[in-house]
Amino acid sequence: MTIRLFCCENQLNISDNEIATLEIANRDCFRRIINELKSFDLQENIRELSILDKDSSIEPKDITLIVDPYDIDINDKTNLAKIYKAFENYFLKSDDNMFSLNELSAYINLNFNNLIFGYPLDLTIKSQLTLKDYLKFLDVKVNEDCSSLQDKIMQFINANGVIKFTRIIVFVNLKTMLSSEQIDNVILCAIRNRCHLILLENTIDDRNIDGERKLSLDEDLYCMIK
Repeated sequence: MTIRLFCCENQLNISDNEIATLEIANRDCFRRIINELKSFDLQENIRELSILDKDSSIEPKDITLIVDPYDIDINDKTNLAKIYKAFENYFLKSDDNMFSLNELSAYINLNFNNLIFGYPLDLTIKSQLTLKDYLKFLDVKVNEDCSSLQDKIMQFINANGVIKFTRIIVFVNLKTMLSSEQIDNVILCAIRNRCHLILLENTIDDRNIDGERKLSLDEDLYCMIK
C-alpha cells in the first residue's frame, strides 16, 4: 500500500507486515482529509490524500472510516450479508452438509404442512429452504460480547480477516482512546490478519512502535517519514 499527501513530496510505502499512521498537526489539512474519506467523491487530481494498492487506486467502497469505534457494528445489514455469503461458501463445500440441509428442509416442510392442514384458507409454503433462510430465521450473528474498546476493535479486525468487509480500515484519533499497550495489540492484530490499517491522528507522537510506519505533517506543513 502506498499513501501520498498532496502537500508532501514523499510517499509512505507500507508492507504487509506494517500499518500506516498519518499524523496531521495542521488542522485545515486534517479536516480536509477527514472530509475526503467521508465522501471520497473528488477527482484524483484534486484530492488531499491518495491511497494506492499494488499501483491501483483504492475505490471508495474499499475504505471504512471509523471516527467513533464505540459505534462499530459487525452485524449491520451490509456486514451480515457478507457474513452469510462467506458462511454459505464454507458450508456448501461439503456434500454431507448439503445432504443434512436437504433432510432438515424436508422434515420441516412435512411437519409444517401437517400443522396447517385443515386451516380454512389454502396456504402454501416454500418447497425448499436454503441455508440463507435458516441463517435469517435463526438470527445468526457474530457474538459481540466485548469487555473493552480494544476487544471491540480487535474483534472487528479479526472478523475482517475472515470475511473481508473492506480492504482498508481508517481509525481517527485512536491513540487518544487507547493506551500505548492497547495500540500495540491493535497493530499486531492488524498485521496478523494482513489488514491494511491506517491510524489518522491530529497530533505528532515521537514514540516509535514496532510495525508502524509514519507520515507526519506539522502545523507548517513540513513533512516527515518515519
